[in-house]
Amino acid sequence: MGLFSFESKQVKEWKKLAKSGDMEAQYHLARAYANGKGASINMKRAVDYCVQSAEQEYAPAQALLAHFYGYGKGVDKNYEEMIHWGEKAALQGYAQAQYNVGRCYEQGKGKEKDFEKAMHWYMLAAQQGRPDAAYKLGQFYEHGLGVEEDIEKAEEWYKKAAEEDTGDDAEIGNTNIDIEEKMKKDLETYEKTIFLVGDGTKLCYNTLSEAVPRLVLPPAHLIMQRASGVALAAEKMAERGLLQSPGELEPNYLRLSQAERERLEKLKQSKGD
Repeated sequence: MGLFSFESKQVKEWKKLAKSGDMEAQYHLARAYANGKGASINMKRAVDYCVQSAEQEYAPAQALLAHFYGYGKGVDKNYEEMIHWGEKAALQGYAQAQYNVGRCYEQGKGKEKDFEKAMHWYMLAAQQGRPDAAYKLGQFYEHGLGVEEDIEKAEEWYKKAAEEDTGDDAEIGNTNIDIEEKMKKDLETYEKTIFLVGDGTKLCYNTLSEAVPRLVLPPAHLIMQRASGVALAAEKMAERGLLQSPGELEPNYLRLSQAERERLEKLKQSKGD
């Protein structure tokens, strides 16, 4: 008995275009086979089409290929190849790649840690309207990472992030593979125990716990995104003899919370009065 597979009408149209070397069609096919959107998941085909498109200097495909190498999807995990393709896309002005390269420099992943270079790439991405990059700039200015500490500039970038954050992950296509992998990427580089709090926690836990073994699900009454979540983290760390400064316990948002957006909106209004 053979395995069931399917392809939508759109995928079949893309395949016709891809044969003639259409780099956009090749890219769309790579995403379709990787996401299982319009076709059965097939990472070998996803990588093959992605390479064809990326080699034609199509920035979105280069960024996607960097993602495949960074997470070992359809290929062996290879940070050198991840950086190679990610930087090619970033140098073409592709905002998502610029943000990702910034993260590599911030975390020392595939590159030597360099906050100034991370700042450079975050700035380029933020100037194109990416709220996550703007939020990173706020953090860098607030804590003096790669730049002189400047609270006023930090608030400006936090405010910009809040204004541009639509809350719908539109900048990454709103597809399962992107949203879940973005969350894993944000979490996997932390070496300490991670306490998952906030709206949607239970929905996210099963997806993330496999990839992030240090993830801890707090008791139900402490699960909401509030100070109690941080307090729980502090208590557990203290029990293990690990004392943390307030800065180290600062929440790291995958996107700005509703409360944070409201706080920044009030700050904006107060300055306008």
